[in-house]
Amino acid sequence: MFYLSRRRRRELRFWGFVLLFVWLLGVTAAHNVTVFAAYGAVALVAIIADLTAGRSHRGRRRRPARRARPGRTRVHRPGRAT
Repeated sequence: MFYLSRRRRRELRFWGFVLLFVWLLGVTAAHNVTVFAAYGAVALVAIIADLTAGRSHRGRRRRPARRARPGRTRVHRPGRAT
């Protein structure tokens, strides 16, 4: 996998849903109302699953990154340990 920022992920998700909607309109134009209802249900399930999956990470808090303190920094020098 590769890293994507939150903004990029949100944009990607948005354009994914736009593409899904356009595809759904194409299916509607090519078929009848029953097929539209079936594909609409599938799309709705996909959207709901995506939105609920994003909520599980929201409550989690991250610890701040560990930083070296100015007075306590140590440099590893091989052969000097006693």
